[in-house]
Amino acid sequence: MIDLHAHTTASDGRLTPTQLVSRARGVGVTVLAITDHDTVAGVAEAIAAARALGGIEIVPGIEISTSIGAADIHVLGHFLRVDDPALVAFTAEQEGERRARMERMVANMNALGVPVTMARVEAIAGSDNLCRPHLARALVELGACRDLQDAFARYIGDDAPAFSAHRRPDAAEAIRLIHSAGGAATLAHPEADGIDRARIVALEQLGLDGLEVVRNDQPSPIRERYLQLALELQLVPTGGSDFHDEGGALGGITMSRRDLEALAARSAGR
Repeated sequence: MIDLHAHTTASDGRLTPTQLVSRARGVGVTVLAITDHDTVAGVAEAIAAARALGGIEIVPGIEISTSIGAADIHVLGHFLRVDDPALVAFTAEQEGERRARMERMVANMNALGVPVTMARVEAIAGSDNLCRPHLARALVELGACRDLQDAFARYIGDDAPAFSAHRRPDAAEAIRLIHSAGGAATLAHPEADGIDRARIVALEQLGLDGLEVVRNDQPSPIRERYLQLALELQLVPTGGSDFHDEGGALGGITMSRRDLEALAARSAGR
């Protein structure tokens, strides 16, 4: 099985890179992409774990939060050179942006009468990139929310009262960054994000390489629609579980080896 979309504790996943690789190998995944949000911090550990275990290949990746027009989108990068200077500078900048955003959200929660602290959120995150699930876990721990879903719905979701956005690169910048690091750029979960055909066409014109077609949460008619669009636009159809250890079945999907090789070929000349 080939899974090109999975997260670790380097961003908002619940498993360390080593734990993720071990679980993936245990369920039969043979190729796994580490695609944490705006960071590649988990890739080296995952590669080391895969070498120790054997039987699984790691694709170095990232998921960049970005936008096209008024739409928020997520672009996956695969087959990256994780030591690329521009990529390293971007991830460092995003770490600072995420910290500033979290400080604003904690302040918003305090203004709403919830005594969550930045220190506790940081303790939950450990050394990893600060993400909203870390704050959500702190809110559950305080008893302010029943679970993570409740925290997002009541306080920190996109339209909720404590939400604060962080600066995101636009789609053209994100795709250029991935290409400059030797990678291929794929649009993640277009159906979940409500990305229409016109925007996908615009992304293809900006240099998009792939379209995430196979997902656990997409029934066959939706997969077929995106597959036909990928073929029409000459985008590589990819598959990924978007695994966080919450609501995703690692190893529950796959994509073809031929398409994996096609995606790798797009990155090889960069």
